[in-house]
Amino acid sequence: LVNRAGLEESMPKLQFTRRHSQPIADVKAKVEALVEDFRTEYGKYLNSVRWAPDGLSAKADGKGFDAFFSYDASKVDVVIDLSFIAIPIKGKIETRVTERLDRAFPQV
Repeated sequence: LVNRAGLEESMPKLQFTRRHSQPIADVKAKVEALVEDFRTEYGKYLNSVRWAPDGLSAKADGKGFDAFFSYDASKVDVVIDLSFIAIPIKGKIETRVTERLDRAFPQV
């Protein structure tokens, strides 16, 4: 995005990271469930969800956002770039993603 002064502006970003020590198969299932929850909850705004060929990350894009989900043997990352039209629901999205991540990957 470029503002009136010609300077580039970035979209507001939500970033979440959870460390874990769970078996990778369990992590994969939980991240897939998280992506499906995201699809169910925000489906009317969602254009597509694409998984990387290695299955370790997914990208969801829609009206007003881009979301990236990834995991490896030690952590799970979720990054959501919001357009300015989605700012009013930023808090709601942040709360829901935090709750789901905390439930799936409790911090010890």
